[in-house]
This record gives sequence, structure tokens and C-alpha cells, in this order.
Amino acid sequence: MKRYVTLAVLILVLTVFFTLTPTYSEEYRFDSGPLTIMLINALSEMYVGNYESVISTADAALNVKVPQDLSYQHVKVWSLIKELNILLNTSANGLNVTTELIYRVYRLKMEAESLIPTYGRGLVSRVVNPQTRAELSKAMEQSLSGLSLKLERLINEALKRVNTTSLRVVLESVDEVWAGETIPLSVYLPQEIYVENVHILLKTSAAVVNASTISVGKHVDKLTINVTLPSTESRIYSDVENRLTVEVALTGSLNGLEFYAIVKKPILVKAEKPPINFRMPSSIKPGSNLSLTIESEAEVPLTIKVEVLKAGGEFTNVSETLTVFAGVRTYVLNTSALEEGNYALVAEVLPKGRYLPLKNVLTFTISGLTPKVFVGLPQVVVGPPFTAPLYLRLGRELNESRVVVRSGVRVLLEARVSSNTLNSINIPLDGVFLAGLSSVTVEVIPSDPQYSTASISLSVYSINFVTALTLLTTSLLLINASTQGLITYFEGVSKTLRGLGLRGGGLVVESFTTMYRSLIAFLSRYVEPPTISETLREYYFRASKTLGAVSSSLWRFILVYEQYLYSRSKPELRNLKKAYEEILRWFK
Repeated sequence: MKRYVTLAVLILVLTVFFTLTPTYSEEYRFDSGPLTIMLINALSEMYVGNYESVISTADAALNVKVPQDLSYQHVKVWSLIKELNILLNTSANGLNVTTELIYRVYRLKMEAESLIPTYGRGLVSRVVNPQTRAELSKAMEQSLSGLSLKLERLINEALKRVNTTSLRVVLESVDEVWAGETIPLSVYLPQEIYVENVHILLKTSAAVVNASTISVGKHVDKLTINVTLPSTESRIYSDVENRLTVEVALTGSLNGLEFYAIVKKPILVKAEKPPINFRMPSSIKPGSNLSLTIESEAEVPLTIKVEVLKAGGEFTNVSETLTVFAGVRTYVLNTSALEEGNYALVAEVLPKGRYLPLKNVLTFTISGLTPKVFVGLPQVVVGPPFTAPLYLRLGRELNESRVVVRSGVRVLLEARVSSNTLNSINIPLDGVFLAGLSSVTVEVIPSDPQYSTASISLSVYSINFVTALTLLTTSLLLINASTQGLITYFEGVSKTLRGLGLRGGGLVVESFTTMYRSLIAFLSRYVEPPTISETLREYYFRASKTLGAVSSSLWRFILVYEQYLYSRSKPELRNLKKAYEEILRWFK
């Protein structure tokens, strides 16, 4: 019993807990504004040497929750800023400052040059408020301005705190080189010096692409170092000519003093588009394979990924990876299962050595031979029954073929027919109440796959004889029975029309509209009729310039007609008629 009481109390406590615990249904939305301000402040503090403040800011930033797509870059940049400022702070305090520490600072400086600007501008772009985003963008660009030079100044100041001696070191190498090649670097020292390590950096304008350290540990006055430049497979080259900087840093000792030297040299790294051509037929028959001829003049084997896509970009199962050597070779792609239609062959040459990546798109069509088909169908069918004879003759080359007759998506008939003979097939049509147009599609599907399916659309006009005869008979009976009534009706109409009045030999129905139109027609001999966009009053003011004294009578007519058009209390027709007749009297 005690156990059940304990369980009940536990359930009650959990229920109260989950009831009182707030829930949040709104999706978390990241605003990078505060983090952007932290980065701007951190850079400003670092430039003036407040390294400990920057370290604290970095610790706080690393605890900020960021979206998943920003997480890696966020941790990388703030960890880099923290480590860089720890080393600069150590250097500033003069504690265990060695050339190796300075080199670490230099390495971090290189990474900061490429990572911080990208991260900072990315933060600004995520600021929600547009006005705040514009202000922070301006502040961020000011902080990033001259980042490389400012970091260089911090390192030079740190170098002054190390017990070092200054040496002039010369670096020589070729000025131009192909991507992926190995080049010798010659480092000349002013005299024979003990060199501990040589650090080599390769970097583009955007980032460090390679870093290595060589242990020397002896006295030398010249060093020759073989360095292999990244090939195009690294995908750091975007053009046939690319700028790369080689930086060599040496550490060692001279006369009991440590020395640290950095020397740089720009190199032009050349790449080229792969010398390769593709040829293939623009059209193939259904059920056949596609032949792709590749001509390569490359000095190394190239890897090519080949895919066949439908015209809309939809993938097919045709995909191969080819290794292509120098020369001309034809490859056969299995396209026998593809249906008729338009296709695109995408050939992507992967980067290799000094050759850049290349993508080529070629189009082709799968279509069969057009078969000779002759189809005949009556233009009019009288029913019921609603059937029509379909006359069909196939060319000799088709042998036997399957015929499908459709009305929309509904199949009316399927049959097999022989070639070179006149085939007659009765096809059922849709029934109609009286008359209607029926559309049918005749598809001829040859048994030989090299021929395409022939599709012919035809129309047949169907007439229901029973309904037409019934309607005609009923109409004649009705006409005969009501002839006397029709005569009486037309006599009544004639009397009504005569009561409306005859003038000038024609029938005149007096109404506001007819009287207005009659007046406009009459006055058109003296003044142009009103245009579509012209109001009644605009017409009056224009006509009054020509009509003179008649204008007063015309004004009364216009007022009555406006009341008829726009007022809820309608005027009497005799008022308009009075003004109308008054105008006509002016011209007698």
C-alpha cells in the first residue's frame, strides 16, 4: 500500500512540474547583432594591446549559441582570436618569449587574415534590423580595414622583445611555374649560421593553402628546399594564371643570440584547360547505344564523369567514370533502355596536375524512323449505332504493327494489322443526343524498334438520326397547330407599334435615349458629335460656340437628360420633348 501512495505522489509532482514549466512554440531566430559588436570591440582592443580583454571577450563569444551552419566557423575564429591574443600577451609581458612563439603568432596571423573578414561580414549579413545592419556593416569594415598591416605591426613589436639579431636573408626561385610542379627554393644567408628550423607557407590572397616545417639543425650559409606546389586537384586555382606567395621563416642562433627571419616571394602559378574534345551523333535510334568519341592531347590520363540527363534535368541510370589517355578513343554508353525523347550528355573532366576542371554538355535525340501510315475515316457518321469504319494501310517496311484507337485517355479499340494491305476496322464512337464532334487518335506501334510510333488525330461529326427526326416532326406539328395564334399575335403587335407614332415615313419610338440620339444626329450637321470621353456639359460648351442663341434651348435639354441619367427622381419625357422641339424650331 505504501508503495502505491509513493507512486501516486510522484505522478502528482511530475504533473505539477510539467504544468508549471513554460513551453516555447516559437522557433528560435538567431540575431547576430550582439556577436557582431563583440567582434568589432575585440579587434579594436587587440589593435591597442588590450589582449586580456580580448581573451575574456573570446571566452564569452564561444558560449554564444549560433545556428548549426555557422557553428564550425564561429568556434574556429574565436578560438583563433583567443590563442593569438594569449601569445601576444605572453610576448608583451616578456615571459618565455622565443622565436618559436613568435612563429606561432605569425602562423595565427596568417589564418586570421583569411578567416576573420569572412566571418565578420557573414555576421553582419545576418543582422535582422536593416538600419542596424547598415551601421554595423560600416563599423565592421572600419575594423577590418588594414587587418593584415595591423597584425604585422603587433608581431614586429613582439619581435623587439625577443633577444634576437637582425639578418638579411634572400629568397630566390622561379617566377612562373605550372600547378603541381616541384620547384627549388634557394635561401641565402649573409654568413654561415646555425639554422634550427625552416617554416614554409604557401598562400593565395584568400587563405593559407599549405604549411610545412623542415628541421635543419646545422650551420649553413645557403639552403636549397624543394617545394611541391598544390595541383589543380586542390581546387584553389580559378583561372589559367594564379598568384601564390611563398613565405619562408628561419629560426636559429648567431653568436649566442637567437634570430628569426621571414622572407616572401610571389610566384605566378599557371594552369590550363584540358585539351580535350567530345564528339557524338546528334540522334540515335531507340534500343541502340550511344557512341562517345573523346580526343585528348593531355600529358596525363584524365578522369571524366559522364552522365545522361533527360531534357528537363531528370537523371537517368546512364552514368560512367572514364579514364582517358592521350589519343582518340570511342566509348559506348548503354542507352538501349532509354525511351524516345531529348537528352543531354554531361561530361565533367576532373582536375588533374596542371589541368583545370571542365564541364561539357552535349545534346542528342533518341528517335526512330518515321513509318509510312495512311489512315481514312468518314467525316460524318449518322447513328445509332455510332460506329465508323477506319481504313488503314501500312508501308511494306513495317511488317506487322499494333494499332490503338483512343478517345482522350479512353481506349476504344486495340488490334494488330498487317502491312501493305488495306485494313478496315469498325471503331465505336461516343453517342450524342442530337449532333456533336468526336475526336479520336490512332496510334500505330511498329514491332520493329527502329521505327517510331505514329500518332494521327482525326475528327468525326456524329448526328443522332432518331433525335433529329423526332424534333423535326414535333416542330411541324406545333407550327401547324399555332398558325392562327401567331397571326393574332402579330396583329396585336402591329397595333401597338402604330400607337407609338410614325414620322417622316419611319417608326419612331419616343424615349429619352432615342430623343437624345436624334438630337445629336440632327446637330451633327453643325457641330461634331460628342466623343467617347466627352461629358454632356463638355459637349454643350463646345457646341454653344457654334450654335449661338440655340445654346439656351440646348442647355435645358442637357439638364433634363442629365436628370434622367443620374438623378433618383426621374423627369417626365414631355419636358425633354419640349426642349427638343424648341431646338428644332430654331432651324425652321
